[in-house]
Amino acid sequence: MDTPPPTKGTTIRPGLEPGEYQLALSDCGAPFDSIVREILVQALALARGNHATAARLLSMDTTRLEELLNTYSLTERRAPTATSKHSTSKVSASKKKIPSKR
Repeated sequence: MDTPPPTKGTTIRPGLEPGEYQLALSDCGAPFDSIVREILVQALALARGNHATAARLLSMDTTRLEELLNTYSLTERRAPTATSKHSTSKVSASKKKIPSKR
């Protein structure tokens, strides 16, 4: 006799070990890509955007994490920081007052 598919909230494996995770699916299932994308988003959030830390959380190397981030369009373009040479010099140049000739 076949067992019916689990419903949301049904415990499939009781007693998870540290570092293990159980995903609860509904009767309709879930798109695999959505699950992977959500795991990547959560790892990045826990790692506060640090790719090396997020990769470590997911037990993969940083190169593989970055490939997945590109695949799932989760790459961010970082704005230049206020301490970078380009942004500082542009700010400084725009604030300089040029003396007028009389």
